[in-house]
Amino acid sequence: MEEKRAPRHLGAAGKRLWHAINDDYSVDAHDAVLVEEACQVADVCAALAASVPAGPVDESGKVRPAVIELRQQRILLGRLLAQLRMPLGAGDSATDPTPRRQRRGPRGPYGLRSA
Repeated sequence: MEEKRAPRHLGAAGKRLWHAINDDYSVDAHDAVLVEEACQVADVCAALAASVPAGPVDESGKVRPAVIELRQQRILLGRLLAQLRMPLGAGDSATDPTPRRQRRGPRGPYGLRSA
């Protein structure tokens, strides 16, 4: 399988994710944008995690803003990876060598329930 080079602007976390995806899977052209976005978000998550070494709460007992943003970026990363619909692993049975693909779409906003 041909090895794709990671974009130069990616950091260490982004490059790890890039290689984890592109070394094992054949990514379609329309999904390549999602992969690159996910890698950039992985870099943002790594930078945010490194910026809060003292813990999630400051001296006054409030949650640090970087922790809140890190949580939001992790949610975004999860959604981007789910949208790629990567295979989940081995098939349902030992005789089925094809990996199962995720069947769900990205989750949208919740609607109002009628009373």
